[in-house]
Amino acid sequence: MNKTIDIKGIGSPGVSLTENLNRKFKGYEEFCKNHCNEEMNYKELQIKMSQELKITESAIRVDIPFLYNNGFLNEYRKDKIGKIKLNNFISNLGKSYLEIIKMQEQYSEKLDDKINNEISKILKYVTILALINRKKNGQEENYFKILRFIYYNNSIDENEFYLMITTNEDELKNNIEEYRKGELNITLENNNTVFEYNKRLLIQAGLIEDVNKRYYLNKENIEIIKELI
Repeated sequence: MNKTIDIKGIGSPGVSLTENLNRKFKGYEEFCKNHCNEEMNYKELQIKMSQELKITESAIRVDIPFLYNNGFLNEYRKDKIGKIKLNNFISNLGKSYLEIIKMQEQYSEKLDDKINNEISKILKYVTILALINRKKNGQEENYFKILRFIYYNNSIDENEFYLMITTNEDELKNNIEEYRKGELNITLENNNTVFEYNKRLLIQAGLIEDVNKRYYLNKENIEIIKELI
């Protein structure tokens, strides 16, 4: 049996904690330091950041909500606070994240593997705190759906992810069984990046592992995962 899933238009966070975002986040931090005595509304912030950092306003409009939802930034929306106080824009969690990635960049080649591994663990814990912040603020997106799916079904791949978010629960169970037996062939129609962004953050948090494009829970963090889901 064949099943075609149109994945066009499925909402995506549009960004994850890549080196490119880290570079921009450090730029946002520097901008805040340079304007620490100023207050701006969100639109003014976009314009000035774009001019000074040479980052497009559209990129900033993607980055800021993502960082905020992770708990790395404090409130920015005009209808909530009016103007942003730049000396308090980056949260304590965001500052911690920035310090860790800077430490990795500056000292990774100078420190032994044991210390570097410990720094990497701390970074994973900060990322887990970001996911907890998302859960508290109702910004779970599909991160927690993926964790729950793997917890109850042992693993997930890209086809199963899109099947999961487009199929009702009763039909999904049968479809997964048929797919894994080779009785159901899934075709993804059009392009979408939501799975790529969601699973990448979970890997960075040390919660899931990639085994030949099939993703499993990291057993070392199973108790944390149980608490999250």
